[in-house]
Amino acid sequence: MRQQAMGFLKGVGAGMLAGAALVAVNGKMMKNDRHFRRRADKTMRTVSELLDNMQGMFH
Repeated sequence: MRQQAMGFLKGVGAGMLAGAALVAVNGKMMKNDRHFRRRADKTMRTVSELLDNMQGMFH
């Protein structure tokens, strides 16, 4: 069970890295798009809270 949870968390981490790379590329392309920046910031905060909650479940 613990190995499955760790594998899942590694997958989530890999997805976050891919998402962060996309945000970095899109951030340069849409530097002046304020609405896009707000949505990206809100999404990153939500994902961060989700991961914190998931880590709390495994402790």
